[in-house]
Amino acid sequence: MATNKHAQIRYNTLDKCFRNPGKRFAIEDLIAACNEAIYEFTGKVEGIKKRQLYDDIRFMESEQGWSIELEKTKDGRKVFYRYEDPNFSISNKPLNETEAFQLKEALLTLSRFKGMPQYDWIDV
Repeated sequence: MATNKHAQIRYNTLDKCFRNPGKRFAIEDLIAACNEAIYEFTGKVEGIKKRQLYDDIRFMESEQGWSIELEKTKDGRKVFYRYEDPNFSISNKPLNETEAFQLKEALLTLSRFKGMPQYDWIDV
């Protein structure tokens, strides 16, 4: 499976799991939640494996991702994951400079189509 296949679905699902204070999520629970979300979106049973999930978590913790801070609690042989700050969410994170610049560029490009009848669906 490609590394970026359904990546946004996986990141949003992981974010939802990490924010949930009512349940402790081990790696197997996170895999099941991601696979269920992918199934709901695509209708396909194929899902992700542990390695993909660990890569996703590593990306989310990195500077290129969202720099999330995870609390990893070991209980016996299992490790449970959640955000250190229960109010944190990747969807609450503001745009960085690069994203803001890209958004401005996209809006400038779209504004060039203003007034053209074939592009009435673009209302900038």
